[in-house]
Amino acid sequence: MKQAVSHCASYIALVKDTDLQIHQLSPGSLIRSYNLNLCFRLHKQDNQRPKSNTPVQVGLIQWEIATNDRCTKLAVYAFDSNLHGVLVFDLTEDLPVFIEQDPIGVSALEWIPGVDSEGAYTNCTQICVFSSYGLDARVYSLDCTHVLFTIPKPLYNSIIIRPGDSHIWSVIAAPYYEKNSASRSIMADTGRDYPVIFHLHNQGSISKVLAVLPLNFFPSSSSTFDWSENGKWLKYFDTSLSQYSLKVFNIFALHNIPVGSVTHHTVQATATYDYEKTEAKTNWCSSWISSDNTDYVIAMASDGGLAIPYRTYDISHMTVSQKMLLDLKNVRNVWHYVQDSDRSIAYQRTSGPLISAPPQWHIAFSTGHHFLLASENSIVLVAAKRDLPLTLDVEAIITAPSRFLKTKLLSKDRLLFVFSDHAAIFTSSGIEILATSRYQFSNAYIVESDNGCLTTLVEETPSGVVWRQVRHEFDREENGVMDDSNMEIMRKFQYTEENSKVVNLMKDVQHNEWGQQAKRTLQDPTDTFQTKKRIYSTNKPT
Repeated sequence: MKQAVSHCASYIALVKDTDLQIHQLSPGSLIRSYNLNLCFRLHKQDNQRPKSNTPVQVGLIQWEIATNDRCTKLAVYAFDSNLHGVLVFDLTEDLPVFIEQDPIGVSALEWIPGVDSEGAYTNCTQICVFSSYGLDARVYSLDCTHVLFTIPKPLYNSIIIRPGDSHIWSVIAAPYYEKNSASRSIMADTGRDYPVIFHLHNQGSISKVLAVLPLNFFPSSSSTFDWSENGKWLKYFDTSLSQYSLKVFNIFALHNIPVGSVTHHTVQATATYDYEKTEAKTNWCSSWISSDNTDYVIAMASDGGLAIPYRTYDISHMTVSQKMLLDLKNVRNVWHYVQDSDRSIAYQRTSGPLISAPPQWHIAFSTGHHFLLASENSIVLVAAKRDLPLTLDVEAIITAPSRFLKTKLLSKDRLLFVFSDHAAIFTSSGIEILATSRYQFSNAYIVESDNGCLTTLVEETPSGVVWRQVRHEFDREENGVMDDSNMEIMRKFQYTEENSKVVNLMKDVQHNEWGQQAKRTLQDPTDTFQTKKRIYSTNKPT
């Protein structure tokens, strides 16, 4: 059963047989149901298309990106034996917008983030449809009755969205065209051998080309492009040769060579760093990180085990550090998942790593001066230290026997994380279990608000897919719950002398007590939340 939770965490879309069901999550209710066979049949009748004896199948579901409070639309790629289409469902309408597709199929759907001004539709108006095998990317607008333009042979099945409110998005494509006049008008040079970066500007109902920037290299299939958090720099990172190649560009890829046109020229990297032949073969990952308003790139060995080699690159000053090691062996703030004989669980604070085998790391997220390393069953919260050169500091290691799913760094350095059998939140006070599962969580969606966060958990059970929402209120922490201040610890143990060693000892004792308080019973699968502390709902498709 395919399902997708909206980005606003208000709805879940489920495909049951040939019905598309839209459920409101809280309070749980079925608000819309669309019969996909009927949608196909009506479209074929209106357009004199042959009938099909096979039921409609669903390949992809993609909710729009909400610029307002709630999502109102989703796109579904569906097909039968003689018709493929992308159906855009507006929750206020009875019938979808039907966009026919080639029989080759669709590999990805990407909504283009909307602009602030509202037109006929709220939130997103344009969608980019990537065909299978990388043949082309077609951009459609719900305000137009035809394809806006086609970009043949995109290198990646995704768009690159620049952070902030610039409404700039990008596609990287091979230098080839033959589809239509719109695509010919945006291609830079058909004789070139290298791909092209297209920067486009979303103007609401349509997008227009902002810049066409031919590359002077060919990206590998394992490479990535991503923006820095402030949108100043575009990073290219390639690990195809078991080492890495790093290139950094500003928005128009200008550096020190004069060009005839700012928006149409071969890219110039602000910084280029290629792998070193002297370094041992290994796999690498990269992340943006910032400190004191300076942007850095971290290149880190993903198979470094418990002593991870890394380098830091200062993009603003174009300097690079020597190779350093991130030591996970001597970390004091390590939290390990434990389970009692009565199936109660808790996190226990220890010192030293509890990782049994050398893990394969990847970077789960980066924001500001933090990023998070994750493996199959461990996560590591890392922060930048204000040293010259920049160094990294491990703030916490969290391990569990189950599979890691998702995490998000919230305000005031709260870390919400989800493993396949539980969800929890880590603060300076300790770890609190938010939800547990007797079966298995398959996905999680985390949305933060001013006074708390809402986590939607999708759970696989023997009776089918169910979902639940758990809300964590930040004001509970501020009202003295699990207070980690020195004064609170002193008062509890009636200690008045200023002594940092005793304070640290008291903190260790307090953390152990919080771990015990965080125990949760698993005997009743429907009572996994403390209702006096949290609002929740558990729902199942009808």
